[in-house]
Amino acid sequence: MTPVLEFKDQSADPTIEQAGEIADYAIKAYEEGSIDEVVLIYNHSKNAATQVLTEQVILPVDTTAAPQGARPHGIRRRGTR
Repeated sequence: MTPVLEFKDQSADPTIEQAGEIADYAIKAYEEGSIDEVVLIYNHSKNAATQVLTEQVILPVDTTAAPQGARPHGIRRRGTR
């Protein structure tokens, strides 16, 4: 896997603007087909002495993990309903 875009040295508590910038880029690139998956890799602070490197696939959404009978919802951009 080769990263297309990296956001390094981000706070553990990003602002809504920072999170929105990342989300907007990821959704647009995924919808356009220029990327085929979005993976979030971050350090999770378990406690003051321990951090766990965590990898989470954001897109494509794993629909097999949805509860039976759940209906899919479309991806919405910020500011739309």
